[in-house]
Amino acid sequence: MDIDSTSGSMIVQFPDTQPLMLGGTGGLYATVAAVWALRGRQGLEGHPGLAYLRSLEQGQTIRLWIGIWSGWVQITGAATAD
Repeated sequence: MDIDSTSGSMIVQFPDTQPLMLGGTGGLYATVAAVWALRGRQGLEGHPGLAYLRSLEQGQTIRLWIGIWSGWVQITGAATAD
């Protein structure tokens, strides 16, 4: 999985088919969700592809994460996550 959080793109490699690229706001949601699902909180805090998100000022980061979480809840119907 290759991630570029500055552009909101994620490329997922598969062994038996062409790579899948997601981009834009949807790609950013998918990127954060995929890292969280595969690596948990440590992944969100340490994945190099998410460094841009972690570098934002606190106010920007909070607004971005609220937007991402709101999108995730709308997509999945999830209310909480571990």
